[in-house]
Amino acid sequence: MYAPIEWHLSKDDILLYYSKNKLDTLLKKYAINRDKTTLLFPSDSSASLDFQGGVKTLTAAIPRIGKKEKTERELLSDVGKKMEEVGHIQYEPSLKRDRYALVRVIAKCGTMWPWAGTDEESTFRHVVWWIGKTANFTVLAYGDIANYLDDDSAQRRAEEHKATWWPSRADTYYKLIESMSNSALWSEWSGFSEEERLISLNGLYNECFCDGVNRAPLLHEQKVLEMLLRIDNTEKNIICGSPLWVKEVVKPVPGTYFTGQQCEVSPVAPWTTSSGILTSSAVAEWTGNCWVNPRWLPVYYSPNPLEPKKHVDLPDSSSVPNLDQIYSLRSSDL
Repeated sequence: MYAPIEWHLSKDDILLYYSKNKLDTLLKKYAINRDKTTLLFPSDSSASLDFQGGVKTLTAAIPRIGKKEKTERELLSDVGKKMEEVGHIQYEPSLKRDRYALVRVIAKCGTMWPWAGTDEESTFRHVVWWIGKTANFTVLAYGDIANYLDDDSAQRRAEEHKATWWPSRADTYYKLIESMSNSALWSEWSGFSEEERLISLNGLYNECFCDGVNRAPLLHEQKVLEMLLRIDNTEKNIICGSPLWVKEVVKPVPGTYFTGQQCEVSPVAPWTTSSGILTSSAVAEWTGNCWVNPRWLPVYYSPNPLEPKKHVDLPDSSSVPNLDQIYSLRSSDL
């Protein structure tokens, strides 16, 4: 895989979320010490010259070996390193449930609960959701909103009347949402029941996270993210799970990007223009080294999609894509 996803978290990484409960559980599982051996210097570490009896004497503070508590990023990195060493991390496209996976995803973030049947004390209000797509899968990820690293706006959002995604009802998916919420909030969550595993993830995605139920602001707009995600269930091309951590990607990654070209597309049948002429956008794939496969995205006049006949320009070979213009991620097997 080009631009592999790293389990290591540096001080410069933009960490958006980490689960304190999951971290505690994994530190115990892998017997990872919270402290590190380091040199401890006295608070007065300056050296001085003394003159006694005409003799110069150098006096300096001597450090000692001691213990220092690791930072959260160091602990999260230690967990990732151990999981990698023992083969407990998986990667796309072969993802299995009940295991952790390092995934890169284009995702939005917000809250979700049905307005019918969700009271102020519901666990649904304490869950933050990431909804998006990797190179191969649609992702539904969920975590404890208290662990979202911001200025507490996420926590305040949980106290509001409306959720980001606010479907009227979710009767068919209520048990599944409840179990997902427990997965996000409980350290001792035991997994989906067989009944819950049979509930359609695709149905939940289409009913509870579609544009039609987007009724309040997102916690963040579309971003390229990387996460160490515990996969709770899979269904064809969709996965769901709860992350140990989530970070924002700031450097361009292989994928398909909008190039800035646009072209109007006239329909074959003139009566299909009641809503106006549609415009197609040009995209091209960036491999990490060069641009390939420039093309137009189809527009949809009923009954068939159409594409412009106009030539598509390939971006300059020296140009580097802007993550704000990403359309999709590039699969590692291309």
